[in-house]
Amino acid sequence: MLNYDISRMRERVTFGTLGTYLDPETHQLFNNKFKPVFTVWCGPYTQTQSQIQTALGLKIELDAVIVIRHTKKVNSENVFAKYRGKLYKVLSINSDERLNAFDIISMVKAPKDLPE
Repeated sequence: MLNYDISRMRERVTFGTLGTYLDPETHQLFNNKFKPVFTVWCGPYTQTQSQIQTALGLKIELDAVIVIRHTKKVNSENVFAKYRGKLYKVLSINSDERLNAFDIISMVKAPKDLPE
């Protein structure tokens, strides 16, 4: 995607994975804790229901769709994102590898049993 107003990219999103975390104070071990990998600027994106179904091939209710500058850092290894203070699971990454292009990231809220 090439046509996106860059001035709309006023928010930050942090991509990462789930891993094991040791709390240094209590020495408790937490599984499935969000581990940040990198943070980028992003902006909201609105898709029609038919665009979502075409892209995913399913009828899934998305909780957030954002746009970021294209980067190869966003891949199948970074499957979770922290956006607007909430944890999301990345469902799809619609990448465009052209110069000055953007990626569309479709997300759903992470299960409630995962610690943020």
